[in-house]
Amino acid sequence: MKKIYISYLVSVVLAPFVFWVYLTLDLVCAARAIVFEVVTGVLSLTLLSLVYKSKKALMLLVPLLVPVFVVIASPIIMVNRLGAEKFLSQRIPAFVTFEIFAIFQIVLISILIGMKKRLER
Repeated sequence: MKKIYISYLVSVVLAPFVFWVYLTLDLVCAARAIVFEVVTGVLSLTLLSLVYKSKKALMLLVPLLVPVFVVIASPIIMVNRLGAEKFLSQRIPAFVTFEIFAIFQIVLISILIGMKKRLER
């Protein structure tokens, strides 16, 4: 379980740096992408750290909500700010990266939930 938690930590720390590189290469439109990733990463990591030692697997559903929010909100925010044409023609790499990080975090938390449920038995 500790390796999965560390993998989650690495993904949360790595994501803003990836978007910083995207910003320098002009693949994201503003530093808001970095701020969005930092805020959601810190929030989910804080929630995961708080419930990591809990004895209930269902408590892990709380930090799972943050990456699920990212999966739902990032395309809405990007299309709303950029417009559909610019989003589809120029910003797909940033969108796919947002989604990959969020889905990876969802998978890791889901694995943690499964492991906790096995330990509860």
